[in-house]
This record gives sequence, C-alpha cells and structure tokens, in this order.
Amino acid sequence: WLALAADDTVGSVAALVNCCGVTDLTDDKWNRHFSHLPDSLDEAKKVSPLYNLKGRSCPVLNLAGDLDPIVPSSETRRFHQACLRKGLPSEYQSWDDIGHAFILTNYHATDFQVTRALRKIDQFLVRNGILRPEDCSVGREQQNLA
Repeated sequence: WLALAADDTVGSVAALVNCCGVTDLTDDKWNRHFSHLPDSLDEAKKVSPLYNLKGRSCPVLNLAGDLDPIVPSSETRRFHQACLRKGLPSEYQSWDDIGHAFILTNYHATDFQVTRALRKIDQFLVRNGILRPEDCSVGREQQNLA
C-alpha cells in the first residue's frame, strides 16, 4: 500500500514486490477489523491496495502460492489484473507447491522455494533497471559456492 500511496512529496518508488500481500481489505476475512467504524467498507477500501492504484505507480511483481490459506493466489491474481487494467506494468507468478510467506527462510518454505522466489525477484528488478545482474543476491550466493 505504501508503494502505491507514495506521491511526489515523498519521492518515487522504483518497484513493488507483492509477495503474499493482502490487497483487498473489503473481503469479509479482513473487513471485520473495520466493523467498529461507521462505514467499514469505505474505510477498508481506503487502505486496500486494490482500490488505490494510480496510473503513475511503479512496476509490480505479484508472487503467490496456490496453497496459501491466508492470501489466496486468486486475490493476488485479481490485484495483478487490476494493475494491468490501470495501465501499470505488472507481472504475476504463482507456484502450486507453496503456501504463505514462502520468501522467509526456515518458515514454511524449503531452501529451493525461497531461492526460486528470490531469483524471480532478482530477474524482475534487473528487467526494470533497478538492480544490476552482478548485484543479484542469488547470483552472488551461487558464485560464492563455485
């Protein structure tokens, strides 16, 4: 949400990597946290990335796990499609063998799954001119092993 809400007074955001991120707080699972407010749906929309896309926002990489019980890959895919409709450069990748928070080592993901996600992020950042190929964390790690 912060990457999408940034304006020229704060500076520009180079890219957004959405890894298992909640993008729609209007869903019943999340909206109940706004129930104490007079217009809970409107308040949830104000802080939902899905409803705060701007045409001048940064490129987006959306990563999802099809086994994620917290943020279903369908929510991430819906966000990706909304980005595209808004004219934002957006990429989507889901994996059928992983659940939530697969970017965290020693959490739910194997080393292979974490490395696979980091590679995807590195490739995205290189394609968008944010990271030089030689500065990729996964690439450096593999060079050090050689």
